[in-house]
Amino acid sequence: MGERLRVSTDEFVIIVTAWLDCAIANNGVEAKLSEQELTYFHGCSPSDISIEDYLHRLLFYTKHSNEVLVGALVYLQRVSNTQPFIEFIPETIHRLILSSFVASAKMHEDYALSSTHYAAIGGVSLSEMNRLELSMLHRLDFCLFVSVESYTDTIALITKTIQVSPERDMQ
Repeated sequence: MGERLRVSTDEFVIIVTAWLDCAIANNGVEAKLSEQELTYFHGCSPSDISIEDYLHRLLFYTKHSNEVLVGALVYLQRVSNTQPFIEFIPETIHRLILSSFVASAKMHEDYALSSTHYAAIGGVSLSEMNRLELSMLHRLDFCLFVSVESYTDTIALITKTIQVSPERDMQ
């Protein structure tokens, strides 16, 4: 998927969390959506687990690489750019992270866990996991390829957002 990141998993999770927190803050207060505008990603309330803890959980229990998370961020950007009703807000972010992470893992890793395992790790039922994954795939138009340019642009974007150079070795 491109050059490996030169940061520890803990540091990378902090960087990604800061970027996602900025994205949520930039969206401000969500306008009331009609029933037709609601998606599988919209929850009734924000998750009880922080984004940082959720990312740590996904990476710890799946043993997937940081690069899978970069792929997930590429997918999140694509969805955000093409789907007007799906915003990064507290009510959607965990489901968006989970579904994009699973899609990225299945596309970019040599192994993937079962949907049952991803559901348990992500804190959703198997049927919800399947709906989220399929919805994410449809919203991505089943285009899961991540070019080296998209990968490096995403790294540059998240590191620029929090003023950390991608060349900096943080281990």
